[in-house]
Amino acid sequence: MRWWFAIGLALAAGGCAPGLTSAGREVRLFEGEAVSRCTRVGTVKGTGGNGPSTAENERLATIQVRNRVAQLGGNAYAITAREVTPLSTTVRADALRCPYWEPVPGLSPR
Repeated sequence: MRWWFAIGLALAAGGCAPGLTSAGREVRLFEGEAVSRCTRVGTVKGTGGNGPSTAENERLATIQVRNRVAQLGGNAYAITAREVTPLSTTVRADALRCPYWEPVPGLSPR
């Protein structure tokens, strides 16, 4: 009987995981000098929790950040803070709108 509960819980948790939107797929992480070419359009926060690892929680938080940046009309983000606990990860970032045509040193092309 316990295994039915475990299966149900796993399915429920998996169903809650956010997916990366098509606009969110276009959002990139920028760091350092590259950010100076961009316009800040807002701040965003993403939280991932209840994953099997802190790495999975961070992945889920980053998906939320990328989707929210896209909703604000941005195409990049720069992480400003990261909080990691055993149960969840929170990522805060500046949402940026950056020119597409400028090559960014150190950033590989898609």
